[in-house]
Amino acid sequence: YPANYVVQNTNFDFFNYAGLHRPVLLYTTPTAYVDDITVLTSFADNIGLISYQVSVLGSLNSTLKVTLSDKDGHSVASSTGPSGVLKVMEVSLWWPYLMHESPGYLYSMEVHMTTASEGSVCEDVYALPVGIRTVQVTNTQFLINSKPFYFHGVNKHEDADIRGKGLDWPLIVKDFNLLKWLGANSFRTSHYPYAEEILQMADRHGIVVIDECPGVGIADM
Repeated sequence: YPANYVVQNTNFDFFNYAGLHRPVLLYTTPTAYVDDITVLTSFADNIGLISYQVSVLGSLNSTLKVTLSDKDGHSVASSTGPSGVLKVMEVSLWWPYLMHESPGYLYSMEVHMTTASEGSVCEDVYALPVGIRTVQVTNTQFLINSKPFYFHGVNKHEDADIRGKGLDWPLIVKDFNLLKWLGANSFRTSHYPYAEEILQMADRHGIVVIDECPGVGIADM
């Protein structure tokens, strides 16, 4: 090897591709904008509960309106302010594939921010798919919506013979069709977090994801 040549000694059990694996986006924001949204979901009987907290940057005097719509676009709950609880009557819970006749049910949560300053109005809107569900782990069971869930799935890599680890929408669609054809309800991201687009697709299909941290090659402590 030439002088100062570096050899990677990390012990991967997959091909460690170089380069850009996922889309890179350049974007701008208004002077005041929605920076972050935190959502926690639960339910009691037939009432769904969505606790939310919205972070706004660039302004201390913004007006926030939060609305929740069902799959048909009908508004089912609304609230105002940077934090609160949305109550959904006759809630449709998010269920895994093959655990319910309508798996992967997602509501659409829309945060609308308005800021008036020096005679001008600044607006920002952010939409977030939300599945209403609970997850609990006991000594012997993994529970989704208080019912035992059995993991029937596979270990999976972001890999393909054409794009390597690059994000490829047709391949993603093919993979999810194969998972459902197998009767799988879950997969493990061996051994790194996946692209956000894949996790969103899993949410829509009702596929449970074990999202593994990138700890390959680290010795056991």
